[in-house]
Amino acid sequence: MRFARRCSASRIAVQALAVSLSLPALALAQKSSDSRHATLEGPHPVIEIENPRPPSQKPRRKKDPTGPAIQLQYRITPNTSGVTAARIEIWDRPDLIVKIPVKVAKTGEVMWPDSSSPTPSRLDFSLIDPDAPHSCDRNCNDVESGGLSVTVAGDVPPSFTSDPARVRAGEETFSLDFDGRFFTPSTKVLLAEPTPKKDIWKAWEFLPTEYIEASKIRVTVPWTYLASPRKLVLWPFNLDEVEAAQGNGLPLNGTEQKTPVGGGAQEILYVASSASPILRSPEPGQLSADAADRTEAKVILHGGGFTPSSVVLAGRDPFEENPLRNPPSVVTSRYLSPEALEIHIPASLLRFSNHSYSEPGPIRIWVRNSGNGFQISESRDIQILPTAKLPPPPPRGLIFEISPSPLPVMTANGPTAEEVTVIGNNFRPNDSIIASADQGEKTKLPTRFISPSELRVSLPRELWRQHRVSYRFVIVTAQGERASELYEDEDAPETESPSTK
Repeated sequence: MRFARRCSASRIAVQALAVSLSLPALALAQKSSDSRHATLEGPHPVIEIENPRPPSQKPRRKKDPTGPAIQLQYRITPNTSGVTAARIEIWDRPDLIVKIPVKVAKTGEVMWPDSSSPTPSRLDFSLIDPDAPHSCDRNCNDVESGGLSVTVAGDVPPSFTSDPARVRAGEETFSLDFDGRFFTPSTKVLLAEPTPKKDIWKAWEFLPTEYIEASKIRVTVPWTYLASPRKLVLWPFNLDEVEAAQGNGLPLNGTEQKTPVGGGAQEILYVASSASPILRSPEPGQLSADAADRTEAKVILHGGGFTPSSVVLAGRDPFEENPLRNPPSVVTSRYLSPEALEIHIPASLLRFSNHSYSEPGPIRIWVRNSGNGFQISESRDIQILPTAKLPPPPPRGLIFEISPSPLPVMTANGPTAEEVTVIGNNFRPNDSIIASADQGEKTKLPTRFISPSELRVSLPRELWRQHRVSYRFVIVTAQGERASELYEDEDAPETESPSTK
């Protein structure tokens, strides 16, 4: 399934197959003074763009220099008399991308591998805090940058931030409240299901939703999807992406298709087998951060349906396998009875190994039985109690929003940088912000600490600016240069009068 991305405003598709830069002789005369009239009646340049690629097809990553090319056709009319040289210039004002010498001829063409940059559609900020110990927590996909990435401008998708949810098979229709970011009253949630095939999904339907606030949404899951064990994925989308997908004939009702394009971080819902074990409570429900050092980290799990082969897992997602997303740890257990298991919590779950801090906790515990289906219990939490020698770690900084918002892309002739206010929580003086456009190269921004809830950064124009490509055909005569220029997003040419070097 492919959801169309929004095209940048600067990349409007050229409708005609060939767009000519020639102007009628009368129009040229009207733009010139009488003293130049005779000169303008001489040879002048014409350039055409053959089948330019629609802007929606422009790649958002670094392009392959041998990739798709744009065909540029040129003419010199009415003849080449007096023309000594010719070239085609391709601009992304104020930058000259390339200058291509061409043969002086009445007609000619050249292929240009498009190396221009698209106007960015998405800006991400990551908060880097060197004073806080690294703890991966739920998302570990930003280990390189050292912080969690938050989309703050442009094409901002709604995203879930809640931990995976679990429900027992056979439940009736139910509603769940999920936390997240950038929810709106028009946010739509797609119910999908992974398949054994890589990057192939079943898309079922858009679920009934109730907007609560920008950070919370209520989703109703029909009972028909809860009848048997399975893994379900809730995928949040902006309304315009949904409308575009439906306009392109989005297949639903379980049709297998490619991974959806668009949308933000998903929410996982496990429908557990009715044969799953039951986990009622851990005893004790809290442990000191140094309990394992004193061999006092023994916990009894009370419940039902346990077997000698039951496995105890500690983590946010009991079925996560991606090593970059913090898969669960297997906790050594001893079978006592169908109603009780004994476990020993390792020190690595209670305290940092390389810092004198307790883990922020809590420790989330699951019990899984072998067999077909998702035989997984409810989750239960064991709280971690800091000690004098192992105090709690500094609270993790969070980005909530930026100002101004929405943040428009900067223009080529505007300021070289813009001050942006970052609003959040638990900021510290040594914090810094790393930015990337369209998930490209990361740039560390000059960051100024204002307060624990406010940072100010200087965003360079080159990272978040409008790109507007133009094609300029230049001929050289004894009287000087004459050029015609067409911008990619315009239908009408811009013709220059002769100029003497």
